[in-house]
Amino acid sequence: MISETPHRPAGVLDVELTYPDAANAASGALAAALEFCAGRMGLSGPDAALGLLKAGDSRARAYFEYDLGKQIAEYISALDAEVQSAYLYEDEATPDDSAFAGPRPTMVHMILWAKRKTKALFSVVEGMEGALGRGWADLIGVSGPVHLLDAQIVDDNEVRAGTGVAALLKGIHQPPLPIWRR
Repeated sequence: MISETPHRPAGVLDVELTYPDAANAASGALAAALEFCAGRMGLSGPDAALGLLKAGDSRARAYFEYDLGKQIAEYISALDAEVQSAYLYEDEATPDDSAFAGPRPTMVHMILWAKRKTKALFSVVEGMEGALGRGWADLIGVSGPVHLLDAQIVDDNEVRAGTGVAALLKGIHQPPLPIWRR
């Protein structure tokens, strides 16, 4: 919000930056992702999508995680200009890992590629992780927050060197899915 104040000379403006808080952003993102999932699957609405997610339906999970990840990336990148792109990735080491473990719980595994890592970016991501965990717990009816977002931040140097999680971005086997780019 930009406004003139009586304490400042004419023509000098106070600038107050207002960001959407993580709880509201998380709530909106969860609701929209359930709508997206329901629409893609031809379901009667978000409650039907939520029922399938609770039951461990892998197709519903894929739609939900994709849309939720995209919205999270848009929110975080709007608050931090260092973020250049975002990707979703699978966390299993091999297909056998999921074959023997049963249905995988809903979780968004994301790589955020930033020019450089900053405390501000880590703070925004941490706030969103907490808000999503609390919101998701409320939706699925469990007490206490759950872990819904696993966001890994990589910088230009890590991507160039292909180290750590950044190595996945250049991988040839099951590369991450690009979901957002500046």
